[in-house]
Amino acid sequence: IMGYTDTQNLKLKKLPFSFAVYDLETVKVLSQFQQNCKLHIFDDTGLQREGVPIEELPDFIKQIIKMPNIEIEGLMSHLASSNSKNDKLFLDQINNFKKAKLILKELGIKPKLIHIGASGSITNPQTRLIISGISNVARTGLALYGYPAISKNTGLKPALSFQAK
Repeated sequence: IMGYTDTQNLKLKKLPFSFAVYDLETVKVLSQFQQNCKLHIFDDTGLQREGVPIEELPDFIKQIIKMPNIEIEGLMSHLASSNSKNDKLFLDQINNFKKAKLILKELGIKPKLIHIGASGSITNPQTRLIISGISNVARTGLALYGYPAISKNTGLKPALSFQAK
């Protein structure tokens, strides 16, 4: 899944990616220049860094389904916290993600890829169990490079290092 890129770049060449989207400008450019592309709707469930706020999601989806040449392939979000299965922010984000899934279902959208996560949610056995109950895709971050996102011993080992003189 390709994350954010300047929309001018999308006009130059057809790219063989699925795109994470959270703004209509990007979707319009994708519809025009990246025909038959697949979208993952990025829902802001509480991280407040990027994504479509849950209260704006129905209108966002309704506008997207009117556009040609695109397919909604996925629904995604990113967790702000995954250190504990009892963390209020974590639980709020899980509930908001469930609401987002329901909104898409009510609009007749059945994404085949559903993912909410962060490295900590995968390496923490407590949160991993919850995530696996509402997702069908795991998405790693720093854990891909061997760096744990939580302070617990995960058995991960750094896959690379950066050194400079």
